[in-house]
Amino acid sequence: MAVGNVMPTPVQQFLDNNGNPISAGKLYTYAAGGSTPLQTFTDSNLGTPNANPVILDSAGRAAVFLSSNSYKFVLKTADDATTLWTRDNVQSLTLQQTVIGENLPMFGTEERSVNDTSYAAGATADKLSPTTKILPLDSANATGTWALRGMLRTGNGSHAATAALVNLSDGSPETAIVTITSTNTTGEIVTSSAITFATAGATKNYGVKLKSANSATYVTAWGLELVRTA
Repeated sequence: MAVGNVMPTPVQQFLDNNGNPISAGKLYTYAAGGSTPLQTFTDSNLGTPNANPVILDSAGRAAVFLSSNSYKFVLKTADDATTLWTRDNVQSLTLQQTVIGENLPMFGTEERSVNDTSYAAGATADKLSPTTKILPLDSANATGTWALRGMLRTGNGSHAATAALVNLSDGSPETAIVTITSTNTTGEIVTSSAITFATAGATKNYGVKLKSANSATYVTAWGLELVRTA
């Protein structure tokens, strides 16, 4: 029986630390673990290399397809004055690989926190937990039982950090499907209960939102992923 793949994100959009598109930003691409330039491509056939750095358009967008190699990415502003982030050991993953490998990465970072006491309203990437991604998924391709898992940290053990998986496609992007919660001040890994995805047969966009129990306390989430538990 044929197995389909989740539609990749053919055009990526890159945002600054305030959630604004990085006009004319520069994405430098290297072989993982070092500073040797490594090509990315403009198409899935890997026929046309991107420039290195990849120059983003005025909306912070670029088409970036990866070879089977592991990459390091460095994102900078247009003038090269500011490095917005660095990510190492990044690989291209199809849905076939990620489902069989039993995790779907959502990412996140230790370097940015929030103190919102409710989930940010809206269905766009800038409303998600910092540096996490939108995951397009038809639940028909996610067989078995899945959960949300990730690292959480709070600045005050009396005020919990809570991350929620949300459906961004069906009109309730602030409604948690499952949550993970922690009052740990150094960071701990937490796993949710089983996820009930949207009805199979249509691709939905999923994301992770983050909130604090108290606006005086900043909370952080990273290493977020959907993990197959059964």
